[in-house]
Amino acid sequence: MGVLAATGATVRRAVMLLLVLVALWSAELGLAQAGEPTGATEAEECDGCVRVDAIVVDGLLRTHRDVIERELLFEEGELVSIDEIEESVQRLRNTEIFRRVDYELVDRRIGAHAEEAGEEDPGMLLAIDVDERWTMSAFFQFGQGGDTFHIMVGAMDINLRGKNQHLEATYSRLGDANSAAALYRHPRAFGGSLELALRGQFNNRLYTLYDGEGVVEGGFMRRRRGISLRLDREIHPLVRAGVRSAFFADDFSYEMVSEERRQAQEAAGGLRGPIQTWRLGLGGRLGRLDQDEYRISGTSLDADLYKNVHFGDLDRRSREFRATLRHFVDLRRNATLGMRGRIGFVTADAEHMKYFAGGLDAIRGTYDMRHRGSHYWSGNMELRVPSIKNDWMVIQHALFVDGVGVTQYSSQVFDLTAVTTGTGVRLIFRDLHALIIRIDYALPVWGADGPGLSFGAGQFF
Repeated sequence: MGVLAATGATVRRAVMLLLVLVALWSAELGLAQAGEPTGATEAEECDGCVRVDAIVVDGLLRTHRDVIERELLFEEGELVSIDEIEESVQRLRNTEIFRRVDYELVDRRIGAHAEEAGEEDPGMLLAIDVDERWTMSAFFQFGQGGDTFHIMVGAMDINLRGKNQHLEATYSRLGDANSAAALYRHPRAFGGSLELALRGQFNNRLYTLYDGEGVVEGGFMRRRRGISLRLDREIHPLVRAGVRSAFFADDFSYEMVSEERRQAQEAAGGLRGPIQTWRLGLGGRLGRLDQDEYRISGTSLDADLYKNVHFGDLDRRSREFRATLRHFVDLRRNATLGMRGRIGFVTADAEHMKYFAGGLDAIRGTYDMRHRGSHYWSGNMELRVPSIKNDWMVIQHALFVDGVGVTQYSSQVFDLTAVTTGTGVRLIFRDLHALIIRIDYALPVWGADGPGLSFGAGQFF
């Protein structure tokens, strides 16, 4: 009963925090207005609207025109506001398959289109000009956090067959463990109303367990085979909700585990037997992050609640909650202030299902998996300032602060465990999708190891 009461208290705190966060920036999001159809049928009912009689798209090389049409909030012949056009163009930028998207409204009574329109015809032509990125490629990613090196190679296409579908296959090596995965994602499946993501994985992970003072108290190899499915429906341009389902099987060994870690694990009770887990959850997103080449702006809140049914050596049920708030602000001279906050809990008592914070993910400048617990929060703030820009590359400098709180007890979930700060640089290649090389150097401020170097492909968050 005590465990249930503690978990219930954590849920209440998490919900209250999310409600406060939503209240603070809901006015900025403008949920009631952004992207909604005008509903007007006559010009006088839509002040400043125009009728778009034709839509012309220039610059499509590989992408099908219906990809453009699915992102537009209107069709040819409809009365449209400028806000709807701007929103539609931003939706095209957010697909990330175009380096640039511009538009122009052309009066059809003049120029090359004069013969097509009557003298009193108020209709306009919407000309959309796009510059496609090269989206089909092999890729190489790498990273280091604390004492762990991560490398990933693979092939992907985020615009498969020119239809804005994502297919990816990867091989990765984390420390001495090898893994592989395949992902298929369709952001406009089943007529455009649903986003579908299907992922299969063969994942090996070496775990090192530390006590509060940083002393090794165990370690093991976890092998996972699994498949997951996610379906999200776009209820509103700024609201998504859906279901998640997964099944994975885990087994454990001392393969590639050092003698020190093996002995400590044996002293703590040894290895668990195989565990199978079926996971079912609900989740969604409120808000949106807008892409404009290398810059990001906007606010989004993602939350997921899972029910896990375990079989084998963990014969019980558990719950899991995760929420992530991201907020990016445009500043002068193309600078960006980015913030990320996360909170969550898990009730499973198996060590490999707990939350781990370390140099590869939540906090830079400390050992990978340095902190673990059933309840957690983390926060990251980063100022990104471009110093050199040309047609093919941007050099971006960063100042950052990372902090985490990780505990076994719900009453301590908002306590501070560790803080680091530092600086870094990013090399951003503008014509290639998501090709960013990142180098960060972090110094300990509170409760962290370090200093430490962290590097990888892609932004930290």
